[in-house]
Amino acid sequence: MRSPLLMIGILQAFTILVGMLRAKGLSVLLGPAHFGVVSTIDQVVMTLVQLGALSLTFTAMKFISRSHSEGQHRVERTTASFVRAVGVLALLTTIAAFAALAWNPAVFGADLARYNLVIQIGLLGIPAVMLNVLFVSTLAATQRPAAASTLNLIVAFGLALTAIVGAAAYGLIGLYAATSAFGFLALIGSVAYLRRTVPFRLRGDRVSVVRELRESPEIFSYSAYIYVAKSAYALSLLAIRYLVLSRLGEAPAGFFQVSLSIALTVGAVLTTMNSLYLTPLVNRRTPVIEKVGIANEFAKMILSLLLISALPVVLFPRALLSVLYAPTFGAATTTVFLFVLWQCAYQVTGVYQQLLIGLDDVLFMAVGAVVGYGSAAALSAVLVTRAGLGGVAIALAAGMLVFAVLAAVRLRWRHRVGIAGAVLYRSLVIVAVVGVAGRLFGTGDGE
Repeated sequence: MRSPLLMIGILQAFTILVGMLRAKGLSVLLGPAHFGVVSTIDQVVMTLVQLGALSLTFTAMKFISRSHSEGQHRVERTTASFVRAVGVLALLTTIAAFAALAWNPAVFGADLARYNLVIQIGLLGIPAVMLNVLFVSTLAATQRPAAASTLNLIVAFGLALTAIVGAAAYGLIGLYAATSAFGFLALIGSVAYLRRTVPFRLRGDRVSVVRELRESPEIFSYSAYIYVAKSAYALSLLAIRYLVLSRLGEAPAGFFQVSLSIALTVGAVLTTMNSLYLTPLVNRRTPVIEKVGIANEFAKMILSLLLISALPVVLFPRALLSVLYAPTFGAATTTVFLFVLWQCAYQVTGVYQQLLIGLDDVLFMAVGAVVGYGSAAALSAVLVTRAGLGGVAIALAAGMLVFAVLAAVRLRWRHRVGIAGAVLYRSLVIVAVVGVAGRLFGTGDGE
């Protein structure tokens, strides 16, 4: 387990660094208010990517992995079919988004209506984002996790650099114009690289999405259930962003973004390990007990890594906010540790979410995701005006707890397996340590 995970971890660490540099540059150039607007527009674009892809970018990993074991011709055909399907969906999503914006200028929210030109430029990047996600999944599925992480790093670096240059030159419009242009160029380069690695052809009699669905009809149901789960996550975060923006204002939306970004950074390496390493393992044709053992061992490992990565964040939140963003974001200091607790719960729950998928219990996984993320959004609506950003973090963590309990009950009742005691014990330790450290150091830097 250690060797491939180490390589993925190193590459993802550089990707995180790139993300930090982008956030630092944009926060300094734009300030809390416009930084909050950028984060909301980014979430709009990513939500459209999630909804428009119909989860085929994630589903591709499972079915291309299976085709990879059946021979080169099979994997080439399957890859080409997925690329063709996702390419069409990307164009349709972009066209639909422009049409919706023309029909109702406030379709993405009244608070964002005055930024519609910026949004339109950002929407041009949808095809590049959607296809890049597919290409990363394809490389991982064909036993090239390091290449997948490298491609992700290169694209992230280019997008970060062009975002900062564009923002410095022409503000919000320059930011999205530069990143959309780079995304198009990166797409051309990614296609060229993937065709050398997996020499597929987009034309020919062997390439047919319909044929793939006939030979593997479970693609449809699998994609549908994953689509529901992914959409629930994206829509809940988007709804929460709108709640913060409309009820608290633009500056608090910026504070929410930096708190969320720091928390996501704590788990960023582990998220990549989950998708590029754990997911293929639990989807193999192996006994249930073996899959459960892999998931439990992986969960124990990531809990140890979570504690190591979370401690510096909760012990020195003000210094971290100042270094990564700007001193003007210091108001987010008191809530950072609560968002870190949410991320810890999210990472552990994600392990058993993948296990349910690997056990072909995808329908229940989707239902659990809707209930969990829906609970987080509903609770946020109640707590955002009463407890501010801290209430939002608590709501997010509570939603993950609901999801985790449902998954644990399902594994025990349906599959006669359970979450290891060591996983539960380490989870309680993290909650205690992060909670206490956050309360003690959440207003300063340990002074």
